[in-house]
Amino acid sequence: MKNFTSTLFCMTAAALIFISTNLTGQIKSEKINLTTSNGPEPTMSTSWATMKIAPMLDGSNVVRWSYIDVQDVEMFTVQMSKNNQVYSDVKSIEPIKKSEQIITNYEVLLNEFKGEQAFIRIQALLTDGTTTNSIVRKAYFFGHDNQEVETWPNPVGFELNVANIDPSAQQIIIYNTSGYREMTQSIRNISETTLYLPKLRPGYYHLMVLDSAGEVVQKRMILKQ
Repeated sequence: MKNFTSTLFCMTAAALIFISTNLTGQIKSEKINLTTSNGPEPTMSTSWATMKIAPMLDGSNVVRWSYIDVQDVEMFTVQMSKNNQVYSDVKSIEPIKKSEQIITNYEVLLNEFKGEQAFIRIQALLTDGTTTNSIVRKAYFFGHDNQEVETWPNPVGFELNVANIDPSAQQIIIYNTSGYREMTQSIRNISETTLYLPKLRPGYYHLMVLDSAGEVVQKRMILKQ
């Protein structure tokens, strides 16, 4: 009886390992559909491990992505679009070829687009001539040279002072780097104010000053500590 129980346990364990291995193989070959604040994204192969935009205080952005098994990749190209429809190439880098199927990490600094906002994606050119795209991220390139509004301290704790506010301003809005609105404060006929931000998580945020028509008249990058 004891030998039978031991044999049954080994057979069960082997079956679980076989099932787990098959499931893992299926997951690697799946396609996934992603949706962001910018609407539905194109289908992205799970070969793309990550794709992120890291805004910098000087208004530039660092694009970071990870890719699994680059043996079939000829080139990575960072692409930019104003409308999330027509994309143009910005920078290209060759993949880091590895002998094993592992995740490789990449990083590109974009600082050519001061005062603009853009949609960014990475395109991988494969050895068979086809391409595959990462998800799309929205980036803001707000350089200090076109930021008239003043904010301090930066990094900010609980209170953020905002000064030199445009006379046409009606609202101050703070967005996170994924494009989600974190807070809105109505203002009128004031040149400075104080925002209370105890609920903001640490990280980078976009502060925008809007007029009565909803147009952005001033903006600044802030860092919450």
